[in-house]
Amino acid sequence: MEELLSQGREKIVDGIAYSDDQPLAILVPSVIFGTDRSGANYVSGPACVIKIEALTHESLWSALVQSGSLIFGQAEEIRQVKERLQAGRTSRTSSYLLGRIKNCHDFLSAAERLEALKVLIVGCGGIGSMTALNLAGAGVRHITLIDGDRIEKSNLNRQFFWEDADVGKLKADQLKQVIGNRFADVDCIIANEFLSEDEITERSRDHDVTIITADEPLGLGQSAMNGALHTADRLVISSGYFHQYLSIEAGNASTSYNSATEDIQWRRSPGFIGPSFGPSNTELAGLIASFTVNYVVDKGHGLNWQEGFKDVWDSRVFPRKSLRE
Repeated sequence: MEELLSQGREKIVDGIAYSDDQPLAILVPSVIFGTDRSGANYVSGPACVIKIEALTHESLWSALVQSGSLIFGQAEEIRQVKERLQAGRTSRTSSYLLGRIKNCHDFLSAAERLEALKVLIVGCGGIGSMTALNLAGAGVRHITLIDGDRIEKSNLNRQFFWEDADVGKLKADQLKQVIGNRFADVDCIIANEFLSEDEITERSRDHDVTIITADEPLGLGQSAMNGALHTADRLVISSGYFHQYLSIEAGNASTSYNSATEDIQWRRSPGFIGPSFGPSNTELAGLIASFTVNYVVDKGHGLNWQEGFKDVWDSRVFPRKSLRE
């Protein structure tokens, strides 16, 4: 198949599809080819897998189109996409985005929205710190970190950006340094303080996305989310754990439900030790960051995301199963 793609009026050279030597599309970098024992050929693209019964130049190009393997665009758009694919800072995220984008123009718009996005993260512990690094790695360039807490020895089991020598230092200070060491292009603002519910709501007005992972005081994430949801056109995400259960909630001003359904005021028992488990923190951080990126990409396509969602699951159960079903 590779030989066929390099021949004829339509061909692919260095990941770019040409027609009569004019750039036509980007070949999605994650596309793979296959051959079964009978000799049939396959193209696996973002949309589906296409079986090619009789391999010809025409059938191969048809399979590429049907499988969503070609991202079409103008010559300058194709050049810019290729540039992002070749840059170490953006190559892997670009490959991911190209698997869910219709054309080069939409891809470039999505990349620009991610770079312009302003994210507020309240709580820089196990979930918040990994969320911040995931978002910075995905291309978010403006992150505000809020946390008045200092690093403790007990944090090292799941807050993987600190070392033993960092014990006693402010988490937000250290996280900003970690982000800067990896991604010098990220504008990272910090505040070494604890915020009240009203303060979180006020800060959220200056950001496109607010992520609440702080656990002080108990129940802050739930109550602060209710207030922040009223800010116009803003995504608000809250996440945490209790016992072995993990939870995530997301919404915006258009969300049709009110999450303030529980009037119980909880307090910690004597000698309370939070069950903060490294793999669970990593799982939640990945979900938060992935949802944020996909929300921003989809929003640019004019999709009307209003439902919001809340999910809870048992970290001991595999595969994962929602407890809200």
